[in-house]
Amino acid sequence: MKAKNNLLSAPFALKLVGFILVFASLLDYLFLLTGLDFKDKPSLVNGIGQLVSQGTIPLVGVALVLTAYWLERLADMPARNSKISRLVVLVVAALLGVMFLILAPVHLNSTSQTTQQVRAEVDKKAKDAEGEVEQRIQQRQNDLTNLVKDPKRLDEQLKQMDEQIKQAGEEEKRLVQAVASKAEPESKLTEFRSQLAQFTKLAQDLKEIKTNPAALQNKAKESRDEALNEIRAKKQKADEQLSSQPWKASLKVALNSLILSVGYLLISWVGLSEMGLFSGGAKARRAPKP
Repeated sequence: MKAKNNLLSAPFALKLVGFILVFASLLDYLFLLTGLDFKDKPSLVNGIGQLVSQGTIPLVGVALVLTAYWLERLADMPARNSKISRLVVLVVAALLGVMFLILAPVHLNSTSQTTQQVRAEVDKKAKDAEGEVEQRIQQRQNDLTNLVKDPKRLDEQLKQMDEQIKQAGEEEKRLVQAVASKAEPESKLTEFRSQLAQFTKLAQDLKEIKTNPAALQNKAKESRDEALNEIRAKKQKADEQLSSQPWKASLKVALNSLILSVGYLLISWVGLSEMGLFSGGAKARRAPKP
C-alpha cells in the first residue's frame, strides 16, 4: 500500500517541478526578450546567448511533465487534467523549438553585423591615428628645422637635454632600489625606462642632425614609419581577433540553439502525434490490432 501511495505521489511531484521549471523559464525569457534592443546588434548577440544558455532548463521541465503522464498511465490513475497539462507542455515545447530554430540564424547574422561595426571602428581609429602621426611628425620636423637654423639655441637645447638625462639616470637608480624594496611597483620602473629611452634617442638624433642637417629628413621618415608600422600591427592583430574569436563563440551558440530546437520539436511532434492531433497519429490509434 505504501509503495502504491509513493507511485501515486510521484507524478504530482514531477508535474509540479516540471511546470515550475517550464513557466519560470518562460518568465525569464519574457523579461529578457522585452529588454532587448533589436537594433543594437551587440546587445542582441549577448541576449540570444543568454537565452540559449538557459535552453536546457525548460527542456528538463517538459521531460518531467511527460514522465509524470507516463507514470499515470502505467499506474492506471484517473486522467483528471493530465491530457490538458500534457497538451499545454507539448505546445510550449513546439513554440520553444520554433524560437530556437529562428534564433540560430539571427544570432549568426547579428554577429556578422556586430563584427562589421567593430571592424569599421577599428579602421577609423587606425586612420585617425595615422593622421595624428603625420601631423605630429610634420610639426616635429618643422620645429627641428627651425632649431637647426639656430646653432646657439641648438647647443643650449642639447646641453639641457644632457643634464636631464643625467638626472634621469639618478632617478632610475632610485627607482631600482625602490622596486627592490617593494616601495614602488616594477611597472613604474618599466614605464620610466621607456620614456628615458625615447628622450635619449631624441638627444642622439639632435646631435646627429647638428653634424649632418641633411639627416633630418631620414630621421623624420624613420619616426613616421615606426609609428605607422606600430599602428598597422595593432590593427592587423585586431582584425585577426575579429576573424576568429567572435565567430567561434557565435557558431557554438547557433549549434546549441539548433540542437535545442531539434530536441523540442521532436518531443512535441511525437507527443502530439500520440495524442492524435496529427493524421498519422490518429490513424495509428484507430488501426485495428492484428
